Amino acid sequence: MNTLIGIFHILGSSLAWLLIGFLGALLLSRISTKIISEDEQIIANTLGVKVKELKNTDPRVVEKAVNDRFSSDLFCNRLSDFFGSISTLIKFSGLLVQICVLGACLWETYQEGIESAVYFWLMPASSILIGFLSFSMFWLCRLLTGRYPGQSRAIRAAART
Repeated sequence: MNTLIGIFHILGSSLAWLLIGFLGALLLSRISTKIISEDEQIIANTLGVKVKELKNTDPRVVEKAVNDRFSSDLFCNRLSDFFGSISTLIKFSGLLVQICVLGACLWETYQEGIESAVYFWLMPASSILIGFLSFSMFWLCRLLTGRYPGQSRAIRAAART
């Protein structure tokens, strides 16, 4: 019976972890789409054209407008770039933490037996914690700068291409 309970702990926590990851990716996709449309609207408003006419505008004019508005000389843009770096660090650190938690759970279950499978629930818990930290950083940056983490750098890079 303990073996069956242990297997359900492993399967349930793995399913919850995958579901949390899927929902996080879905939310990130929706936010990214919104950010791109907001960026296009900002650039179009700066140039005084409609978003649909933005693709027909001279690329040098668009690049100049982007560089003026999203210049790294402006403090809010530097702060946005800093928050982008911190956000990336949180995501990579979170991935490393989840890999370590998974390894520790596997090792503990191997060493102590299937009764230790309950520790696999630390995987979805760590995923939720990391997601909360990323989400908090995201909205703190938006509140302080009016931009999303790394938005200024990403727009400058996109304008160069």
